[in-house]
Amino acid sequence: MSDTSIAEFFEMIPKYLGMIHIDHSPAVYAFIMIVCFGVFAQWIAWKTRIPAIALLCLTGIMLGPITGVLHPEETLGEFVEVIVKFAVAFILFDGGLNLRRYELKTAGEFVKRLVVFGLPLSFVLGSIAGLYIGGLSPETAIVLGAILVVTGPTVIIPLIRQSKLNEEAASILKWEGIVNDPLGALLAVMCLELFVAISSGQALSAMFVDFAFGIAIASALGFFLGLMIQSLFNNHMIPEFLKIPSIFCAIIVSFGISNMVQSESGLLAVTILGYVIGNSELRIIDELRRFKEQIAVFLVSAVFIILTANLDASILEKINSRTLALVLCFLFIVRPVSIFISTAGIRAKWQQKLLIGWIAPRGIVAASVAGLFAPALLEAGVSDADLLVPIVFMVIFATIISHGFTLHSLAKVLRLSKSLDKSRIIIVGATDFSMELAKVLKSLKIPVTIFENSWFRMQSARNQGLTTKYQEILSDTIEEDIDFANFTELIAMTSNDSYNSFVCSNFAHILGETNIYQLNSQSHERDEISSKKKGRILFNPPLHYNELERRLKMGWKFEIMEVNDGNEVTPVKTDTSFPVALVRDKHTLHMYTKDSSPNRESGDILIWVRTQS
Repeated sequence: MSDTSIAEFFEMIPKYLGMIHIDHSPAVYAFIMIVCFGVFAQWIAWKTRIPAIALLCLTGIMLGPITGVLHPEETLGEFVEVIVKFAVAFILFDGGLNLRRYELKTAGEFVKRLVVFGLPLSFVLGSIAGLYIGGLSPETAIVLGAILVVTGPTVIIPLIRQSKLNEEAASILKWEGIVNDPLGALLAVMCLELFVAISSGQALSAMFVDFAFGIAIASALGFFLGLMIQSLFNNHMIPEFLKIPSIFCAIIVSFGISNMVQSESGLLAVTILGYVIGNSELRIIDELRRFKEQIAVFLVSAVFIILTANLDASILEKINSRTLALVLCFLFIVRPVSIFISTAGIRAKWQQKLLIGWIAPRGIVAASVAGLFAPALLEAGVSDADLLVPIVFMVIFATIISHGFTLHSLAKVLRLSKSLDKSRIIIVGATDFSMELAKVLKSLKIPVTIFENSWFRMQSARNQGLTTKYQEILSDTIEEDIDFANFTELIAMTSNDSYNSFVCSNFAHILGETNIYQLNSQSHERDEISSKKKGRILFNPPLHYNELERRLKMGWKFEIMEVNDGNEVTPVKTDTSFPVALVRDKHTLHMYTKDSSPNRESGDILIWVRTQS
């Protein structure tokens, strides 16, 4: 192409672009930015292991107050409040869905103390701190104290996942965060309505009756809608493709109607709705949990960016030594004191009390309620109500950063983490080959648990000194007894190909698709189950159950050997040997599969099987 034709080509580009209709709506641009930057911040958090909420807040501040690129309130208008409110409703429903009744067996007493005694104590201490340390008016101090009793599940649950807390500590923090969010919001509503009633001369008894009626309606609505969903599903009155949309409809209805009766009571309704559905035995629950978890991540990303981008740059001018002292008081005095007093006398490790006394990050509910109540207080004549939003956001930022970056380290120091840097293996099926593999892994000090639903085969494994679970791994109640977050990989090695695939499909979302393995199918290719529903196929070349058992009977044996620079072990003769796994750093297992073989490094331990003839 000549220089002239190149120049003509570039001159024609603006002409053709002008023929393309592009929507110049600022709302479209704002929505695209919120979605893209939110997902990107989550990805960066996953790559760097930095708390996602901290990156989302930083992203929102960069786009809003600092650069002025994004102004959600200006571009999206009244839809900002609608988006935030319904996003919070879905997030709290997701929290209720994650509340398991059986967790209260170990954490129930602690959680009860935190809710019954810890919440009001935190409210009183926080209000006093706002009044005397922050120098706030009584109205603003009391509403602030009510708002900051919450410990948002939107922050707690991702932190628990990243920090690998043990089951009991994780359950306590999760239950407290999910239960306290709607209760804290309702407490703030009650305080606000109390001030309005006093200033307007309304009878306080009527105000309390209306408030109690609103809470009763919200509780009943969430509970009965949950039961109705169960009944409709169990009686096959809703088709499969409408089940999840029906649940979403129930969330919106319970939230909307409850809020019409009593402001913010919808948060309680959706939490109860999630709890009732989450503890049912509906077949769709696992699918719903996976779908809701993904939606919750998306909504958390969008809402945190919207809320932080909406902050006014002048917020920095309202920060002084008293507000800083107030924030530090909430972190180092109000939370620890309320936890230690409310849990006095119960049997709990001091390490657990110390961890929970420190960890209390605030999240979306605190931010959204503060943004809603500050204008209401200003209308009621409270002059310093404009300080409510900056103080709440300061506490949010301070707790997210300080707790987000210290939880993992503190949990390890206090020995409350799971220590999952070491592989912990589930083997499904007590076969001759799987038991030999388990014995080799045990000799290398890699924990292995064999799940078997046959008493005879389970006894055989137990007699050989192996850790076993005589339980159906696909049982509906299995999670009440086993915390699968304690394991890192699953290997399905039964003689039933379909069962192996079903197990892998069921646990892929728990342990991750890359950590799920199964034996090759014995059937013809046209009869095989879809690869999307399988685990990673073991060994290269792939070997099925009958072939493995046949080789063991012929005298093939497991062997281990350390790989070093002068010792290149390469078992490539598939008729006499095949590699099984590689152990790196004495505790991390890498299985050989049909599609991948781990690169051997000096110091690795190679596990392989070869004929002895």
